[in-house]
Amino acid sequence: MKKEISLAELARELGINKSKLNYYQFMGLLTPVFVVGKRGLFDRKSSLKIIKKIETEKKKGKKLKEILKV
Repeated sequence: MKKEISLAELARELGINKSKLNYYQFMGLLTPVFVVGKRGLFDRKSSLKIIKKIETEKKKGKKLKEILKV
């Protein structure tokens, strides 16, 4: 399995919308490990962990601004 992964691949793997991941990146919750052209590549393991934590916290009723403070 690849170590670096695109947002589209992360979205596909998790079954969520890519635009949601773009927003997480915009909010500073996800940061690419490096950028190739205009495309950011993310560390697969840490990004999956972060996204799952965000989704868990959202299910508990927390807003992204609250999650950002954690």
